[in-house]
Amino acid sequence: MADKPKQPKQRNSSLEEAQARIPTTPSDPDVPANYATLLAQLKQRIREERLRVVMTANAAMVLLYWDIGRAILERQQREGWGAKVNDRLSDDLRREFPDMQGLSPRNLKYMRAFAAAWPDRQIVQQVAAQIPWFHNCVLLDKVGRPQRVRLWYARKGARCAQTHRRCRVGNPPRRDAAPKNSKAACRTVKELEAE
Repeated sequence: MADKPKQPKQRNSSLEEAQARIPTTPSDPDVPANYATLLAQLKQRIREERLRVVMTANAAMVLLYWDIGRAILERQQREGWGAKVNDRLSDDLRREFPDMQGLSPRNLKYMRAFAAAWPDRQIVQQVAAQIPWFHNCVLLDKVGRPQRVRLWYARKGARCAQTHRRCRVGNPPRRDAAPKNSKAACRTVKELEAE
């Protein structure tokens, strides 16, 4: 019986390939020792600024929606506009601004309800504009009246948004101010959205 020729040991090529693909930072003598610290600081600054821009744009949009809702509310009260005008207004605005979302008849009704629920623009600017539009709609649907309870939830949501974390919204400060549905008082805004 002839001996088989010995084959060289096979290397674990997949391990070598994986190690070769791991990006490493080349040691560049021109890069200062504290470069990584500077890079981390700049990344954090960019993240914070991007968030600030988004929050500013959100506040402007919520105020625009309040203004639209206020205009509709005033016209309906003064001139007796009906629901058909809302539909027509929606069609005309969407035709003029085809790339803009949020101009549906349903959303225009939310804008009107939003303006009615928050009659003081200053409160809208300070509190309600600090949370996303959809969260304001959830507050309108789930909390309703009295305004002080809605204001409490909006402030709590604004604090969560500013700290970039999901907040657990507990009960309002006074028991008599809590919504009739006590389960709604113990849920987060995210949980309310999921319903």
